[in-house]
Amino acid sequence: PGPIVNQPPFAGMIQQSPRMTEDAVEPPTNDACRTSSPPGKPIECPGYPEICNLNAASEEAQPSMPETCWSGAWQQWWPSDSGESTSTCGGHSLMPPRDGWAQNEYFWSSMQPFPVIPLLPHDFSAGYFQEPRRRRWICSQVEEVLDNPPPEVTDFMESDGSVSMSQIFAARPDFENRMFYNPSVPIRAMAAVRLGRLAVDVSRQTVRLKSLAEQLREGCEECMRQRVLCEPMPLDECLACPPVQQALANEPASLSFAWEDKAALSLLWDEALAPSRLLKLVTLSSGVRAISQQQPSEILRFAVESLLDAEPKARILFSREGEVALHWIRQRSEIKELLEQIHIQPGKATFEALQAAVMTSTKYTLDKARMSVCMVDVMSQGGPLKNLPLTEKGKFKNARCFPAEKDVRQLRELLNFYFAPFTLQHNRVLISMVGEQRKSNSSSNGHTGYLRSSGHRPVFQLKDLFLLPRIGRLFEQYEPFAHPWLLSAALQAHEMPVRLWTKLAPGAPRGAWAADQPAMQLTYVPNLRFIEAAGPCKELEPLLCPAEDPAIGLPTMPSHAVCVLSYSVSSDLSNPQSPKAKALNDDILTSTLSHATLQWEVRQKQIRRQLMMYDADLICIQGLQSVGFAERSSEMEPGWFAFEAEPAANHLVHLYRSVSTENYGVVFAPTLKLPGSDVTCFGNAIFWKRSRWQLERQWSSQRSSISAELLSRTGSWRILVCSTKPAASYAREWGDVKVADSDMTENLKGVHTEFAKTAAESDVRCVWCGDFGTEPRILLRDLASDDAPDAAKIGWRTASAALLNDDPWTTVASQNHGKATDAILYGDGLDVLGVLGGLPNLVNHADFLSSGYPSDHLLQLAVLANETDQVKGSPASKHQSSNAACCSSGSNSK
Repeated sequence: PGPIVNQPPFAGMIQQSPRMTEDAVEPPTNDACRTSSPPGKPIECPGYPEICNLNAASEEAQPSMPETCWSGAWQQWWPSDSGESTSTCGGHSLMPPRDGWAQNEYFWSSMQPFPVIPLLPHDFSAGYFQEPRRRRWICSQVEEVLDNPPPEVTDFMESDGSVSMSQIFAARPDFENRMFYNPSVPIRAMAAVRLGRLAVDVSRQTVRLKSLAEQLREGCEECMRQRVLCEPMPLDECLACPPVQQALANEPASLSFAWEDKAALSLLWDEALAPSRLLKLVTLSSGVRAISQQQPSEILRFAVESLLDAEPKARILFSREGEVALHWIRQRSEIKELLEQIHIQPGKATFEALQAAVMTSTKYTLDKARMSVCMVDVMSQGGPLKNLPLTEKGKFKNARCFPAEKDVRQLRELLNFYFAPFTLQHNRVLISMVGEQRKSNSSSNGHTGYLRSSGHRPVFQLKDLFLLPRIGRLFEQYEPFAHPWLLSAALQAHEMPVRLWTKLAPGAPRGAWAADQPAMQLTYVPNLRFIEAAGPCKELEPLLCPAEDPAIGLPTMPSHAVCVLSYSVSSDLSNPQSPKAKALNDDILTSTLSHATLQWEVRQKQIRRQLMMYDADLICIQGLQSVGFAERSSEMEPGWFAFEAEPAANHLVHLYRSVSTENYGVVFAPTLKLPGSDVTCFGNAIFWKRSRWQLERQWSSQRSSISAELLSRTGSWRILVCSTKPAASYAREWGDVKVADSDMTENLKGVHTEFAKTAAESDVRCVWCGDFGTEPRILLRDLASDDAPDAAKIGWRTASAALLNDDPWTTVASQNHGKATDAILYGDGLDVLGVLGGLPNLVNHADFLSSGYPSDHLLQLAVLANETDQVKGSPASKHQSSNAACCSSGSNSK
């Protein structure tokens, strides 16, 4: 973007959008504000014209690129004086492409020309073979074969007329050559054609000619889709529609029909519309037959039931949790397309339509919050269904014996990904293997952990790689004796995170080519965190041991236990005007840190990976950016979170969408506005697992906290959870050295007073998570001196100190580097069963982010248990009563 004159602090981050103009004024106005303004014209924003003018000024200052350059922007630019024939575009010269897919463009052009068909904007796709003219040319080639099938096609034709693509290739070798000998290329291209004569089965890679009834049905559905008013359409009017006329024109003359025969015409309409899920035949009051649209609830009910019955992921969710989130259903492509076809606008109307559809079903029902779908059997049994049939993966028929170059390259890329520090830390299978080696080294040499015992590095066997889904799928393509060869070929490269590990015993093979079961060793000493426990604990087994099937995930915890996460995500890192981001400019210029690492789109994927790894019951988020300075709840206003054209600055909505598919709800409260903006703000959020907890009430405190009271759906106890980050903590991280610890605790005392008063009114268990800006010992000392009534009845303790006798460092932010500012506090009536330890080695800010961590704070985890429901005599309760210390190698003091 170009220069912005008189720009206030942080204003460069503001990406003005229709959503911002809607939320700038509370309550929101009509949906007309959602329509974006033309470039260069200030967006009409009645509340904040100065921000809109800044946005318009930045658009005018940005140099424009000719439209003709966009289609070839991925190609390489060359100077005009290079001496080669070039084409000029916007003052730059573009050399003709020479290799790869660009070379194929010339190969296509040298063959017979395609029919000249203009590109339709709604029919355009970025894929090479997905361009309309190429798709239609592919369809015409296949139609020629099926209209007059040769013997090699008719001999293998099925009863319904289906023919595999391999038989089409056998009949037309020239067509096979132009499809690069890949049957999936024409199959995908033909499947993308909405109206046509061909019916394609992508899974079986077969194709057949549609009947006249099928073509009429698709033509009628297209006509009704294009109508603004969904009123019944007489059959005579339907026959005049272009899609229906196209379907009739596609029918050969031998199958033409006498349209004067009313009885035959009526039978044809009945045959065409009987299988339709969208349309039905009705008789108007005048006696004229017409086509009408089915009720949206009936259309959606059939689609939702079909999806939940056939989708393996849905069966897994039902088996593990007993319900499927409506957000997961809404984001499925077939549901999105269907909602568009029946003219249901995105947002609140989407959820209302899905809820109405599920309520008419006899197989499924809604939960109490009306945000999840449950099976009727699950509701009657009061828990998840077990042993539901899941779809099994297919096996490769022809196993290979010698490593292929593309498989070696793919395996090398997968090894670089899986064994990178961040992925190794957040992969259940790998971190459990490292944890087992850590225990064995501790018991053999007396040291607590392999990192303290001569710098040992974890070793992974070849069989361990089979537990990683993508790598295991790659090895399944080869014979067992070829597995060591494939691994050895992939490791013949420099600067990889793993290397071959050879035994030093006399006579042992020195390479993977000669070993039957080769092993790998990390090339670096890992800096990892581990879950620490007081002793053997059944509640922690799901977190310590990997799932038998990675696709199924972790089993749920007992009803008396709760897994709590707390994470300060620091949304301001993605703001180029933020002091945090500016402090990293030197590292970006010296290539120590990639600029893409700070982008929210990249960070959100890593944050989601961290949050979803532990399948937590409660997730407290601090420092999260949102749009509109107001409290939000996914249960009270689901439409606000479902707006399609959501601005990129609304991190709250994008993060919620990424985790809502796992059946999480969210409440949010703002803390302070972004400097220079009246639209964007930072705040705190609480996510909870809907299948285990139900929201009772929520409230905000002191403009620094969001609190929620939750009722257990699997037990009979309540929990009061709070997520906190005071405004003074932001100021200190942004470089204000005048902020003292007393400024943090002064605000937190008010939060604590409200928290204690609410806890005293009802029998609840209390959990307080936050980025407090100061160390827990200072916070607890100041809270103990609070003279407010009922202030001392909660009995706050930090989960880390209860098991580790210390609070490890939690942040690498410059002003709080190496301090423990993040903590999970718990009150009386709860026992701590396990916590996530700290990183052994303290690193600087840039190295921490470049290693893959998406925030400058460490995620905090604690597994807590209700004392009244906990089994007496458990190791955790004994540890709590005796207050024994349990220090571990994976968690260090500062």
